[in-house]
Amino acid sequence: MHMARLEDKTFYIKEALEKEGIEVEVLPTDRVPRDFPESLDELKRYDVIMLSDVGSNSLLLHPDVVVKCKPRPNRLKLIKKFVEEGGGFAMIGGYMSFQGLQGRANYRGTPIEEILPVKMMVFDDRVEGSRGL
Repeated sequence: MHMARLEDKTFYIKEALEKEGIEVEVLPTDRVPRDFPESLDELKRYDVIMLSDVGSNSLLLHPDVVVKCKPRPNRLKLIKKFVEEGGGFAMIGGYMSFQGLQGRANYRGTPIEEILPVKMMVFDDRVEGSRGL
């Protein structure tokens, strides 16, 4: 039996998918701004891109954009193109998914909203279930 560390939020879904023979590569949230793929060819290495608790700014604001004002690809548009060309996409809810906590995930009006089967609210769209759902 495996014991998941509290900070390993991907443990259960990764374990479940791997039990079904699905190879899973996890990119920790803190590495997304720098290390998430920046080209369609890089994205096409994967069958499915799954986001959970990654706000839109993590994908839009590579450190070179923030620190050096150097333009970088719009990774939200790349994900949309990936899906349009047959790639799979999933977004799992969390504090920084969809609109997220106080609207900070900020996917409303982005290419990600366009590929999801939902329309996002303007503000915080979470439903807390601290007592279970």
